[in-house]
Amino acid sequence: MIIIDILSGTPPWVWLVFGYLIIIGIRALRPATVSFYQIIIPVAIFSPWSFHAVISLFSSSLMSIVTWIGGLLLGIHLGISLFSRGITVDRTKMVAHLPGSPRTLILYLIFFCMKYAMRASLAINPELAQSFAFMLIDVGTSATISGIFLGRLFFVMRKR
Repeated sequence: MIIIDILSGTPPWVWLVFGYLIIIGIRALRPATVSFYQIIIPVAIFSPWSFHAVISLFSSSLMSIVTWIGGLLLGIHLGISLFSRGITVDRTKMVAHLPGSPRTLILYLIFFCMKYAMRASLAINPELAQSFAFMLIDVGTSATISGIFLGRLFFVMRKR
C-alpha cells in the first residue's frame, strides 16, 4: 500500500478533525483569555480517545491499562511543568489568561500524526495489534499527551 492509497482511503471526518486541531493550535500561538471549560475540552477529547485503544485494540489487557495509567501520570507531571509559566487565573470570572505558545499546536500535531500513523499501520498489518512494542508506543504516547492537557487543567484549577 502506498501513501496515496492511505491518504485517499482516509475518511473525511479525519481531515475535519485535523483541520480543527490545526486551527485551535494556531490560535494558541497568541495570548488568549479562555474559560475554564475551554481548558477542559482537550482533556474531554484526548483522554477518551487515548483510552479507546486500550479497550478496542488491546482488549483492556493489564499491560495496556498499566501503560495508559503510567503515560497519563507522566503526562500530568509534564503538563504542569510545560504550562505552569505565564498562566494567570481569574477565579471570579472563571477564566485563565494563557500566554501564546507553540506547545499546544505541537502536541495536537504529535497526537494526530501518531494516531494516524498507528491506524494506517494497523490497516496495512493488523497483526501489529498483537505487538507489545506497538501497544507501548500507541497507548503510552497518546496517554502521555492526554495527561499533559490534564496536567494543564490541574494547574489552572489549583492556581490562585
